[in-house]
Amino acid sequence: MPFTPDAPFPKGRGDGLRSKDWNDLVNEVLRIDADKMNQDEVQQLTQDRVSKAGDAMQGPLTIDGNLGVGTTNPLAKLTVDGSIIRRVAVATGLGPTDQTDNGQIVSRVLNFTKLYEDTAIRILYCDNFRIMGDATRSRWEIRVNGTPPPGGEIYQAKHNSGGNYHDPATIIGYATGLPAGDHQIQIWIRPPPGSPVGDAFTGWNDSRWTIEAEEVWIQ
Repeated sequence: MPFTPDAPFPKGRGDGLRSKDWNDLVNEVLRIDADKMNQDEVQQLTQDRVSKAGDAMQGPLTIDGNLGVGTTNPLAKLTVDGSIIRRVAVATGLGPTDQTDNGQIVSRVLNFTKLYEDTAIRILYCDNFRIMGDATRSRWEIRVNGTPPPGGEIYQAKHNSGGNYHDPATIIGYATGLPAGDHQIQIWIRPPPGSPVGDAFTGWNDSRWTIEAEEVWIQ
């Protein structure tokens, strides 16, 4: 409450000042000063909390329970009602046609960084395949760092059917058991066990090939 002296105010030179007026004036000054300190403290506390919230948003943020975006009833750890964009690593090109019959196809590689130990890498590979030779067959393999993934081989085989056919195909699989860190996804061609090396072509007439990779959790 503002200070209002009982005696006439303002006072002129030589007017007396009652002790009550003086005490009330001092108390009012102290109150105003205390209010200002409280306001400064509140302002500083607010700034500190905003700063900490900003730091949390820039660093790791952990939320217990389900998180909903565009929905008030999330039924999964993350439920999004609306558009969502995934980030996928891609290597792609128009050719070259590769005539490797047995070994790595060095023109088809994708470098990928895996963030977690307990995830898998979902890998998709599209290209044109051809194999020729008498009763021959070859298989195009997805390898990581030169070897099949610890969780199992990922490949597609093509058999010679007596013609010179260049057919588009897609191989998709999940590389599991890989540690976190940098990896190179490669394409290799091999004859299946017991089959001779055939005359293979990968790609045709500089057609489009693509390797895609995405880190995922498998239920």
